[in-house]
Amino acid sequence: MKAAITTANGLEFSAEAEVKEILGVKSVVEESIVKFEVKDYYSLVKLSYLSQSAHKLIVLLEEIQFKSIDDFSSVKLDLTDWVGSETTFAVRCKKDTEESFDSADVEGEVGKNIDLKVNLDNPDLIVYVHVHGNKAYFGVDITGMDLSKRQYKIFNSVTSLKGTTAYSLLKFSGVSKDGKVVDVNCRDGTLAIEAALYSCNFPVRYYEKDKFLFLRMKPFSDIDCEKIFSELDEKISSNENVFALDELQRNVTAAQKNSKVAGVNKNVKFTRVELDWVDTKFKEKEVDCIVTNFIWPTRHVSEKEIAKKTKELMYQAKYVLTAKGNLTLITRLPDMIKEFALKEELKVSDEKFIEIGDEKLTLMKIIR
Repeated sequence: MKAAITTANGLEFSAEAEVKEILGVKSVVEESIVKFEVKDYYSLVKLSYLSQSAHKLIVLLEEIQFKSIDDFSSVKLDLTDWVGSETTFAVRCKKDTEESFDSADVEGEVGKNIDLKVNLDNPDLIVYVHVHGNKAYFGVDITGMDLSKRQYKIFNSVTSLKGTTAYSLLKFSGVSKDGKVVDVNCRDGTLAIEAALYSCNFPVRYYEKDKFLFLRMKPFSDIDCEKIFSELDEKISSNENVFALDELQRNVTAAQKNSKVAGVNKNVKFTRVELDWVDTKFKEKEVDCIVTNFIWPTRHVSEKEIAKKTKELMYQAKYVLTAKGNLTLITRLPDMIKEFALKEELKVSDEKFIEIGDEKLTLMKIIR
């Protein structure tokens, strides 16, 4: 059975790694989508429950290269295994590139060829169309939810990362589950929370078990999903190697509250501390990874101020990181980061360019 995870352009690497880690299968990577084969629906339940990288998880039915909206009207999907006598449906389209038509046009063209009752509010079956460039992927959305959203994000920061982006940054760092991870600019805690979820094998959908659409879908009717959830819950462990620091108490408080909603508040240590005091909280060469959504220029923060903070960050990283440790961050100012890294005799070992909406950002890994 063919399946696919959709993700942000540039973050496919984390979805590929996650599929390999959770299911033990290789993937085919294309822009904004990762395709793979599964033997059974059990695998899809497991991945739905645990995935921190996915935006959508679909059973892949068809893919095409198109030249115009007319090409969508010729797509006929085999939904035999998914429908019963009373099944209702809706078509949803996500389009992340500019075309002469919009998502509603695609939904209308695809829906014309499906002979089922339409229910746009609460369908039994969601036919999902992912459009990127001149390629379109058609499948069944088995979860019925946007997997990139996090129920724990009650207290948000203006510059908050999506949970999927934070998880991808963590995977980009290469830090192990038992590595000591520090976010020196935690804001609403998203990075630290994603790190704790990952290191503790804590399912990101732990509190959303009853929301999966597949619980009422025909192919999953003979699968004991509750048993699968319980088996995965038994693998939850404890870890005290994640640290969330911030110079503002309101950010620390927000991060603590979000982590409690996520269920991992006992697995993250929160501290209000100025950046230039980080070396008083950790011994020399104690930290395996500093991973952070570093300061960006805003109306309230000038590039001059950021330069001062960046210089301090590099000094602190050089002091607290282990010999094989790394500083991994996401930034709008890669050139500035490189400049100050070199001044502390640090170097960029890897970088990736990603797209989050209209924003183009850089992931950077810095080592000794």
